[in-house]
Amino acid sequence: MPTANALAVTELASHSTPCATYRGSTERRSAVTLRPRRPGPAFVAAVCALLVGCAESPEEEMRRLMRERNFDAVAAHLASTDDAVACRAAKHLAWARGPELVARHLEIVVSSRCGWEIPADAGWRLAEELTGDARRPAVEAILPLLASPDEKVRWNMARVLGMLAHEDATPVLTTCKSDPNEFVAAWCTWSLCRISGGDCKKPNMDVGSGDPAP
Repeated sequence: MPTANALAVTELASHSTPCATYRGSTERRSAVTLRPRRPGPAFVAAVCALLVGCAESPEEEMRRLMRERNFDAVAAHLASTDDAVACRAAKHLAWARGPELVARHLEIVVSSRCGWEIPADAGWRLAEELTGDARRPAVEAILPLLASPDEKVRWNMARVLGMLAHEDATPVLTTCKSDPNEFVAAWCTWSLCRISGGDCKKPNMDVGSGDPAP
């Protein structure tokens, strides 16, 4: 009597898209062919993996873990010796929201391993998530970054401190107003205004690139 897997192979064999092609490879790994139908590509990928061993790519694995909110499994990759792996995990975690991620965001915001954008994202998440005295650990972690040699780190963290708007940042931000980079100085001024509760105008810049706004 045919096994369940053999019957599944027979049933799927008439479809026209090779499994290896569906996974992005030109190599035909088996005679089994699949065409995404109901319930969609995710199911096809799962069947493909079950029957003929098509493995998830690292990015697909990370996205799946994030959908499952298995943040600990994603965070385990932060310790990887491979920068690409560690930064992929940091990027996914930095974009995610939730009180359970505060500790991860604090870890990512002070790391220089992955450039300035990923720590900036983590800082913005902290500003969204934290209120009251819960902001103090984030402020303490971020303040030393205003001395970074990278002006993009400095102005991003100055902006995050303004979003956190905690008075503990006042002395360092006051010094930061004299930063040689005009945008760093402008964001420090804006952040001090935010802490004092004033009517604050943001610097005229593109926060995505760090260039002056049109």
